[in-house]
Amino acid sequence: MGKAAKGTVLQIGDGSATESFTSIFEVRDISGGGLSADLVDTTHHGSDVEEVSPTIIRTQELTFQVNWNPRHATHGTTDVTAIREQLINRTEKSVKLVTPAATSTSADSLLLTGYFTNLSNSYAVGDGMFADITYKPIGPTFNDYATATGLP
Repeated sequence: MGKAAKGTVLQIGDGSATESFTSIFEVRDISGGGLSADLVDTTHHGSDVEEVSPTIIRTQELTFQVNWNPRHATHGTTDVTAIREQLINRTEKSVKLVTPAATSTSADSLLLTGYFTNLSNSYAVGDGMFADITYKPIGPTFNDYATATGLP
């Protein structure tokens, strides 16, 4: 049986040799971060139906929304964990996604390496200040999956 996503935490690494992670401030909805495979058409003259073979594995973007606070260390400052700073400097960054485990009281942790590619702010009248953020994993990602003792 699955669990609710409430309590899921996104963390950003500081880039040091022994990397430490800071929880990104006030993360709202999170989506994406999956995998897909490109297919090549291998249909030949003797085929009665279409034939395909998988080729490149593609990482899907991880998108999430935050309650935007430009003065927070993980949002808009010049801190090493600030998303805005990482995007401007085109810095490769580690992100850790920690979710409640589906079958126990522990947590599941997934370490990604990639780039922040979008930060889009929203200042709607009669609503809060939000930012939609996109992170693109690169390389052999999703390999660093682990079980943690609990949520950070």
